[in-house]
Amino acid sequence: MATPYVSSKSFARSAADLAAGPAPAWEVRLDEATVTVEAGPGLEVAYDVRAFGFPTSKVRLRVAEPPGAPAVISLETMGLFTERRTAVRLRLPADGGKPVKLLLGRGRLRLDLRGLGPAARLDVEVGEGEASVLGAEALRDGRATLVVRRGEVKEEAEGLNPPSPPAP
Repeated sequence: MATPYVSSKSFARSAADLAAGPAPAWEVRLDEATVTVEAGPGLEVAYDVRAFGFPTSKVRLRVAEPPGAPAVISLETMGLFTERRTAVRLRLPADGGKPVKLLLGRGRLRLDLRGLGPAARLDVEVGEGEASVLGAEALRDGRATLVVRRGEVKEEAEGLNPPSPPAP
């Protein structure tokens, strides 16, 4: 009874809109995905889902901006999927602005921190999975933090592994 399901969507805010907005911080919450994080001109979350599920099942991007609290971006799953592969690309303002927190329940993470400026603040928590880091000096100087509860963290040497989008 499972049918193929494909969905790609994105959400973006310019750095100026983020700075002017009421949210004191932004959070991206993902249950299971392959995620690439890099610096960019603003905040962008883009996803690509390839799955099999019941005909009424779907995934959608949800953005909640409660007053006085961090704004939250998440993927909302409705229905039942027998198999799901999700690739997410997160770009955050290189020059900072407001803190960004990524919460990944399970998956693979590729952090390219080379473009983060001195005012940037990124906190990443992974429940289970593996993380590879390019530009790890951002972890050492406090622009970013990374916690992997169960799994492995690898530091990539610059120039050896060129950036590539996550496989769907």
